[in-house]
Amino acid sequence: MFEPGRVDDVPELHWYAESAWVLDWTMTINAMRVVSARMKDILDTHAGPRDEIPWLPATVTTTDGTDHPYWVPHFPVWHDVLDQEHTTFGPNGSPIKAVLALSKLDGLNVFISHRTTYPMIVRDTIRAALQTARITGCLVQPARIV
Repeated sequence: MFEPGRVDDVPELHWYAESAWVLDWTMTINAMRVVSARMKDILDTHAGPRDEIPWLPATVTTTDGTDHPYWVPHFPVWHDVLDQEHTTFGPNGSPIKAVLALSKLDGLNVFISHRTTYPMIVRDTIRAALQTARITGCLVQPARIV
């Protein structure tokens, strides 16, 4: 589940919400990113030339029994985007305070890095589009970039 590479045999992805309504961005108990069609469209529209996002179909069932179609963004490529000089690393090599290297971000607008705890990294243009569309459920925090 948390490895780079393509998923050839996609399992059925189904979660149950704890309410009668669902958010555009839902993190599941097993830390999967699950997004609505509205959010998927924004990410697709603003994706960069180096972004690779195969979308895996999913279902979220609300407490009223309604099934809602959702999408899981899969990131087969994990980009090395950290600035080695400014990032603080722990004893096991994991970043404690991640700092992105601007020089490594060309062509990337929505992506992940295997070395950070960020669920997803997006450019400011995507953040603005998410806010304009009033996408629910996601918290956007600025990343440190040098």
